[in-house]
Amino acid sequence: MLTPYVPGPLAATHERLVNWGRWARDRRRRGRARSAEGRYLRERLTAEEDDGPRRTAAAVVDAADASRVDAALAPAGGFDPRASALLKAHYVFRAPPFVIARRARVQVQRLTPEFDRALAAAHHALGAAGL
Repeated sequence: MLTPYVPGPLAATHERLVNWGRWARDRRRRGRARSAEGRYLRERLTAEEDDGPRRTAAAVVDAADASRVDAALAPAGGFDPRASALLKAHYVFRAPPFVIARRARVQVQRLTPEFDRALAAAHHALGAAGL
């Protein structure tokens, strides 16, 4: 994780970006696979028949806010493409720092300042867009 501590003014932006990352990962998973196996649906069990372990509840995603964040951070909308790629690699793809550094052509030691700049740019882009 690149951000063990996020300063006060950027904490709300960080939470919105975490929500955006969950939304971006989850919206691909909602549908079924595009193969024959994807058409299979197991039959639903009644409460008496279901003895299996329960999954933990998924975190609630604010889709409307996430789509606004997605639009504000789009390079086509004027946001810095490099900052967009850094934020997407961290929040959406959850890539390890060395992968993010290699793709951004930044030394690993300089990745934290670059990420902080991208986070500040996202904060200003969301503020400028009135979001």
